[in-house]
Amino acid sequence: MKEYPEPNYSLRIRELLNEEQPEVARFLTGGWLLTINHIVDVTFLPYLPISPWPPPPAVELDVAHDRDEAARVVLSASMQVTTPTDGGGTD
Repeated sequence: MKEYPEPNYSLRIRELLNEEQPEVARFLTGGWLLTINHIVDVTFLPYLPISPWPPPPAVELDVAHDRDEAARVVLSASMQVTTPTDGGGTD
């Protein structure tokens, strides 16, 4: 028998500052992590560099020296990311 999902999914919202490495999160104040139904994580970044696009993967995942590196670290380690930054051009 096929299961039908109910529309009452649990939501958990946490500040990115409390979830990421302190050396990375300090550059991304205003970021959030949303967990939907204990399964799906969506990261809300306050900033994502648009040049070059797409941003290259982070070289190191534990340390960031500026806001661009911090955003790339979180982008590299997240499954779903949303950001208000304009970008992501169409070639």
